Amino acid sequence: ERAVSQARGEIEGRLVQAQAEAAELAAAGEALETERDALAEQVAALTRERDTLTGKAAQQAADLAEAQQRIGREQQAAEAARVEVATVRLKIEAQAERGSAQTAEIEHLRAALAEAQQGRIAAEQQAAVLTAKLEMCAATAQETRQAQAERDDARKQAAEAREQAARLVGQLEALQR
Repeated sequence: ERAVSQARGEIEGRLVQAQAEAAELAAAGEALETERDALAEQVAALTRERDTLTGKAAQQAADLAEAQQRIGREQQAAEAARVEVATVRLKIEAQAERGSAQTAEIEHLRAALAEAQQGRIAAEQQAAVLTAKLEMCAATAQETRQAQAERDDARKQAAEAREQAARLVGQLEALQR
């Protein structure tokens, strides 16, 4: 009877400890679920932002492609203008009275070339900003997956603790009979 009493006390102590561990794991699981929900909301918001940015990026990519085509045309026009400038210079030597009109045309073409180059630089900077934002979205999604894995692990540990507590209760009941 003394051995039974001692065994019962030991099992009851293990049961209390297992129940405490189960309670701790349940609390940790609830905290992880709350954190997961918050992260899920963040992911949803970031997904919306990413979708918006993706749309903007697509539009900007289309704008960039259009700008590049325009730049190409303008570069061709600029090259043609350079050739024309050379021709104009020869004509200026022969026809001094037409010089001022041709000089104005040359300046216009140079301004168009400078404007095209500035547009290209601005488009490249904007593309770099969008790339950085998309990378931030990907990092947040990875953190969410990690938090979900930790939550699943905590649930598994809680289930194991409950099973152990149930076994100990069964042993305790068997000893009490």
